[in-house]
Amino acid sequence: MADSTHVKKLRYIENLYQHADELCGHGSLDDALGTLNDCLLADMLESWFISIRNQAVTTEADETRWQVGFGFVTSIVSWIAKSDTHKTLRLIESRLHQLSVLYGQFRVKKRNTPEMLRSLPASTVEVLYQILDPESGNPPAK
Repeated sequence: MADSTHVKKLRYIENLYQHADELCGHGSLDDALGTLNDCLLADMLESWFISIRNQAVTTEADETRWQVGFGFVTSIVSWIAKSDTHKTLRLIESRLHQLSVLYGQFRVKKRNTPEMLRSLPASTVEVLYQILDPESGNPPAK
Protein backbone atom coordinates (compact mmCIF):
# COMPACT_ATOMS: atom_id res chain seq x y z
CA MET A 1 0.00 0.00 0.00
CA ALA A 2 1.05 3.55 -0.61
CA ASP A 3 2.17 5.72 2.30
CA SER A 4 -0.86 7.95 1.83
CA THR A 5 -3.16 4.92 2.30
CA HIS A 6 -1.38 4.00 5.53
CA VAL A 7 -1.71 7.55 6.78
CA LYS A 8 -5.45 7.58 6.00
CA LYS A 9 -5.96 4.32 7.85
CA LEU A 10 -4.02 5.61 10.85
CA ARG A 11 -6.18 8.74 10.86
CA TYR A 12 -9.31 6.59 10.86
CA ILE A 13 -7.99 4.58 13.81
CA GLU A 14 -7.05 7.82 15.58
CA ASN A 15 -10.64 8.99 15.05
CA LEU A 16 -11.86 5.84 16.82
CA TYR A 17 -9.44 6.49 19.70
CA GLN A 18 -10.67 10.09 20.01
CA HIS A 19 -14.28 8.95 20.06
CA ALA A 20 -13.55 6.36 22.75
CA ASP A 21 -11.69 8.99 24.82
CA GLU A 22 -14.69 11.34 24.61
CA LEU A 23 -17.08 8.52 25.44
CA CYS A 24 -15.27 6.73 28.28
CA GLY A 25 -12.21 8.77 29.19
CA HIS A 26 -8.59 8.98 28.11
CA GLY A 27 -7.03 5.64 27.19
CA SER A 28 -10.32 3.77 27.39
CA LEU A 29 -9.94 1.99 24.04
CA ASP A 30 -6.51 0.66 25.00
CA ASP A 31 -7.87 -0.40 28.40
CA ALA A 32 -10.81 -2.21 26.79
CA LEU A 33 -8.53 -3.92 24.28
CA GLY A 34 -5.97 -4.84 26.95
CA THR A 35 -8.55 -6.35 29.26
CA LEU A 36 -10.59 -7.78 26.37
CA ASN A 37 -13.69 -6.08 27.71
CA ASP A 38 -16.03 -7.13 24.92
CA CYS A 39 -19.05 -5.27 26.32
CA LEU A 40 -17.18 -1.98 26.47
CA LEU A 41 -15.68 -2.56 23.02
CA ALA A 42 -19.15 -3.24 21.64
CA ASP A 43 -20.47 -0.03 23.22
CA MET A 44 -17.59 1.99 21.81
CA LEU A 45 -17.95 0.54 18.32
CA GLU A 46 -21.70 1.00 18.24
CA SER A 47 -21.47 4.57 19.46
CA TRP A 48 -18.75 5.35 16.92
CA PHE A 49 -20.79 3.82 14.12
CA ILE A 50 -23.82 5.90 15.10
CA SER A 51 -21.73 9.07 15.22
CA ILE A 52 -20.45 8.38 11.70
CA ARG A 53 -23.88 7.42 10.40
CA ASN A 54 -25.63 10.47 11.85
CA GLN A 55 -23.57 12.96 9.88
CA ALA A 56 -25.60 15.11 7.51
CA VAL A 57 -23.69 13.77 4.52
CA THR A 58 -21.91 10.41 4.46
CA THR A 59 -19.36 9.37 1.86
CA GLU A 60 -17.44 6.28 0.84
CA ALA A 61 -14.61 7.57 3.04
CA ASP A 62 -16.94 7.29 6.04
CA GLU A 63 -17.68 3.69 5.10
CA THR A 64 -13.95 3.03 4.84
CA ARG A 65 -13.33 4.76 8.17
CA TRP A 66 -15.86 2.46 9.85
CA GLN A 67 -14.44 -0.68 8.21
CA VAL A 68 -10.84 0.24 9.08
CA GLY A 69 -11.66 1.02 12.73
CA PHE A 70 -13.76 -2.08 13.17
CA GLY A 71 -11.08 -4.20 11.46
CA PHE A 72 -8.45 -2.75 13.79
CA VAL A 73 -10.41 -3.73 16.91
CA THR A 74 -11.21 -7.23 15.65
CA SER A 75 -7.64 -7.93 14.56
CA ILE A 76 -6.19 -6.79 17.91
CA VAL A 77 -8.65 -8.86 19.93
CA SER A 78 -8.12 -11.90 17.69
CA TRP A 79 -4.36 -11.53 17.98
CA ILE A 80 -4.53 -11.34 21.78
CA ALA A 81 -6.99 -14.22 21.99
CA LYS A 82 -4.82 -16.47 19.83
CA SER A 83 -1.65 -15.69 21.76
CA ASP A 84 -3.10 -17.11 24.97
CA THR A 85 -4.52 -20.55 25.62
CA HIS A 86 -6.97 -19.55 28.36
CA LYS A 87 -10.51 -20.72 27.80
CA THR A 88 -11.78 -17.22 28.68
CA LEU A 89 -9.95 -15.72 25.73
CA ARG A 90 -11.47 -18.26 23.39
CA LEU A 91 -14.92 -17.29 24.67
CA ILE A 92 -14.09 -13.64 24.05
CA GLU A 93 -12.95 -14.46 20.54
CA SER A 94 -16.26 -16.25 20.03
CA ARG A 95 -18.11 -13.15 21.28
CA LEU A 96 -16.03 -10.99 18.97
CA HIS A 97 -17.04 -13.20 16.07
CA GLN A 98 -20.68 -12.61 17.00
CA LEU A 99 -20.04 -8.86 17.07
CA SER A 100 -18.28 -9.16 13.74
CA VAL A 101 -21.33 -10.76 12.21
CA LEU A 102 -23.56 -8.05 13.69
CA TYR A 103 -21.37 -5.05 12.86
CA GLY A 104 -20.27 -6.45 9.53
CA GLN A 105 -23.80 -5.76 8.33
CA PHE A 106 -23.64 -2.08 9.31
CA ARG A 107 -23.35 0.30 6.40
CA VAL A 108 -22.59 3.94 6.95
CA LYS A 109 -23.95 5.14 3.62
CA LYS A 110 -27.64 5.88 3.83
CA ARG A 111 -29.95 4.50 1.19
CA ASN A 112 -31.04 7.06 -1.36
CA THR A 113 -34.30 5.34 -2.26
CA PRO A 114 -37.35 7.08 -0.87
CA GLU A 115 -39.81 5.12 1.19
CA MET A 116 -42.94 4.09 -0.69
CA LEU A 117 -46.14 5.62 0.56
CA ARG A 118 -48.97 3.16 0.82
CA SER A 119 -52.63 3.72 1.44
CA LEU A 120 -55.45 1.41 2.31
CA PRO A 121 -58.17 0.76 -0.25
CA ALA A 122 -61.53 2.43 0.49
CA SER A 123 -63.19 -0.95 1.09
CA THR A 124 -60.64 -1.78 3.80
CA VAL A 125 -61.15 1.58 5.48
CA GLU A 126 -64.92 1.02 5.50
CA VAL A 127 -64.54 -2.42 7.09
CA LEU A 128 -62.17 -1.04 9.73
CA TYR A 129 -64.57 1.80 10.46
CA GLN A 130 -67.45 -0.65 10.92
CA ILE A 131 -65.34 -2.72 13.28
CA LEU A 132 -64.37 0.33 15.33
CA ASP A 133 -67.84 1.96 15.28
CA PRO A 134 -70.40 -0.78 14.56
CA GLU A 135 -73.33 1.24 15.98
CA SER A 136 -73.34 3.88 13.27
CA GLY A 137 -73.44 1.46 10.33
CA ASN A 138 -72.37 4.32 8.10
CA PRO A 139 -69.06 4.45 6.26
CA PRO A 140 -66.75 7.34 7.12
CA ALA A 141 -67.19 10.64 5.32
CA LYS A 142 -65.02 10.91 2.23
